[in-house]
Amino acid sequence: MLAEIAAELPTNDATADRLAALASVAENGLLFTAVAGLLAMGSAIVVAFYFNRSIVSRLLRLQSSMAAFVDGRETEIPTDGDDEIGSMGRALEYLVTTLRACEARLAEQVDFRQTLLDTIPNPIFYTDTDGYYLGANEAFASVIGKPISEIVGKTAYDLDRPDMADRYTRRSGKSQPAVAAAIPTKPKKHLPTAPCTM
Repeated sequence: MLAEIAAELPTNDATADRLAALASVAENGLLFTAVAGLLAMGSAIVVAFYFNRSIVSRLLRLQSSMAAFVDGRETEIPTDGDDEIGSMGRALEYLVTTLRACEARLAEQVDFRQTLLDTIPNPIFYTDTDGYYLGANEAFASVIGKPISEIVGKTAYDLDRPDMADRYTRRSGKSQPAVAAAIPTKPKKHLPTAPCTM
């Protein structure tokens, strides 16, 4: 294009040579710019691929593992790599392992408590402050005539005649059974508690 403009201008030979050289440099500059642009675009694609493979996909796998744990599904936790993502994976794996050990220990304690309650021949139940049954022993379930699983979460009014339910709730002078008031909200210092250890 510059060569065409230069040809139309009235010039001497030296000026024409300079304009032709300038046109050649301009065309070579456009070619250089195009090549540089293609190289930059190729480099950007390589960097994006690397970023996606080494960072984004690993973060998505870690997120998927966390979601599976929250949903209660078994899944492998990615712990590969010596970077921050690998460190987060190892921390998540430790957390999951520790929580599972605590859950197992808690389940053992609940089973022990229920076994202990069931060995007592007297009917025993315990409620929350609103009068909803939180648990009972087999003797109480036998008196009520329902399995413990059908007692938990109900009130005396759900399980018995209103006059009998009134007797349970009047014992304490409150709207909940007397036993509920006797259950501490926090464990006392002398009560043994099992630590969650792995």
